[in-house]
Amino acid sequence: MSFFKAFNKVIQGKPVFEPGPNQTLPPHGVVPQPPAVPPAAHHGMKVLPRVFIEETTCHSNGARMDCHGLIRNDSAQPMELDKVRVLGATRELDTTLRPGERRQFLLYSGNRPQNTHNHECEVQYKDMTGDYFCGLHDVQLHKQPDNTYLIEHIRYQRIRDI
Repeated sequence: MSFFKAFNKVIQGKPVFEPGPNQTLPPHGVVPQPPAVPPAAHHGMKVLPRVFIEETTCHSNGARMDCHGLIRNDSAQPMELDKVRVLGATRELDTTLRPGERRQFLLYSGNRPQNTHNHECEVQYKDMTGDYFCGLHDVQLHKQPDNTYLIEHIRYQRIRDI
């Protein structure tokens, strides 16, 4: 821009330097700051990290049953597994899974159930800030000839923030 064009803009009270089509200038003396809270939090949304039972294998030995399962951390951060509840029995896991990691755990060891009333499974876990979550699952049971039930599959349902 020539001196005379710039001087003419000053006389008219217009800005001498204007941003191009892909540029914006902050007001004089203002330095833009990144938001202190993630944008999703402004809208009341919270990202719930997903940890779930991916596969199960169960074996019976008389009236007893052992059920193992692969638990997967499907989130972008490490998660500390606290405990798993299957058919009313609780097992402490007390281990950390890295993002994307999956590991096999003994989920249940005990008597085979004699009814299908308790068909829920929970995996309780927390992130590194100490925020707790619960992966809710449905336990699908298969009736055996002796009228007891064997776990056929544990299916992931949803996450609950606790």
